[in-house]
Amino acid sequence: MDEQTWNSRFEIEVPMRLLRPARPGPARSLAVLLHGMGQNGTVIQRRLGERLLAGGRHLLVPDGPLPFEKKLGDGRIVGRAWYLYTGDQEAFLESAGRTSRWLEAEIDRVVAAEGLEPGRVHLVGYSQGGYQAGLMLLQSPERYASLVSVCSRLKAEIWPDDADASRLPPILVLHGEHDEFLPRTASEASVAKLGARGAPVDFRIFPSGHEFSAEQADALAGFLDDLDKSY
Repeated sequence: MDEQTWNSRFEIEVPMRLLRPARPGPARSLAVLLHGMGQNGTVIQRRLGERLLAGGRHLLVPDGPLPFEKKLGDGRIVGRAWYLYTGDQEAFLESAGRTSRWLEAEIDRVVAAEGLEPGRVHLVGYSQGGYQAGLMLLQSPERYASLVSVCSRLKAEIWPDDADASRLPPILVLHGEHDEFLPRTASEASVAKLGARGAPVDFRIFPSGHEFSAEQADALAGFLDDLDKSY
């Protein structure tokens, strides 16, 4: 048998949404909202859009770059994902890294086009979007003003043991006491690991499961408002 193999590039268009505040004057910051696995940007936009726009900031709401098919009731729908994960950490980091590079290029393009301050970019992620946002912050902390991770876990293990975590920007982790997919203890342990190295990280628990509750949304918005007022 004579076999030949090669890699062929396959491209897909990914929806992106940019929302601008209605009030006049320069925007305080840009918040990048990353949805959960199998969802799309409209889900997290409905939860946070109006509240975060009222704070005078721009919002970038992308869909994940990977189509994700899932069962819903008696049918199936196609949502989006940020990376592929099978338990292989090296493959996971490679997949998430490709997404990070693509998304960072989009963020830079929006910041330049809108005349925003490059260092005033907040990362906000729910569930899988929280993992992706956390990786982006830990790998390039100088690019971002803060991270808010909801119902997720910080990948603290990728932060070098000899690196000073106090140089990380403010991090807020919001978790549900009854999260059935990611135990509170796992999220709390990752926060403690970075906190012990000096990271400015705050962990808050809510009486909810693996969902983005209204109380979490209020805490998130208040956190960003306080940061933006300091500029």
